[in-house]
Amino acid sequence: MKIVFLARSDNTDGEYSVFESTHRPESGAPLHVHHQRHETAYVVEGEFLIRNQDQPVRRIGPGAYLAFPKGLPRAFQCVGTATGKLLFLMQPGGYERFFARVHQVLGSSPSPDLEALRAISKEYDAEIVGPMIEQDG
Repeated sequence: MKIVFLARSDNTDGEYSVFESTHRPESGAPLHVHHQRHETAYVVEGEFLIRNQDQPVRRIGPGAYLAFPKGLPRAFQCVGTATGKLLFLMQPGGYERFFARVHQVLGSSPSPDLEALRAISKEYDAEIVGPMIEQDG
C-alpha cells in the first residue's frame, strides 16, 4: 500500500487528515474499528470489497462514496486485477502518525505481522476486530 497525504493535521488545526491510498489486488484493511475517528472514503479507481458495520459485503468501483462512523467496524480489500486507489478523510486528524509508525515497525512487507499491526493500531485509536474480507464474502 502506498499512502500520500494531501492534508495533514498540522495544517488543519487537528480537525482532519486527507490521504490517498493505492492498493495492489488482494491488499486492504482487516475488519477494524476507529473509536474516536470518523472515516470517509471515495473510490478513485479500481474495485473493492467493502464491509461496513453489519451490512453484507459489497463490491464497489470508481465514484463510490463510503461513510464509516467512529465506533463501528469496517474493512476493505482491493479486488480484480487492477490497482485500486481510495481517497480518505479522517476526522479528527492525526492518523498520519499511525502510518508513519507502521512503516517504521513493519516496513513495506507484503505480509505484515498481524500482532504487531494490532499493537500499533491500539496506540492510534483503532482496534483490529476481525480478518480480511474473504473473496467469496
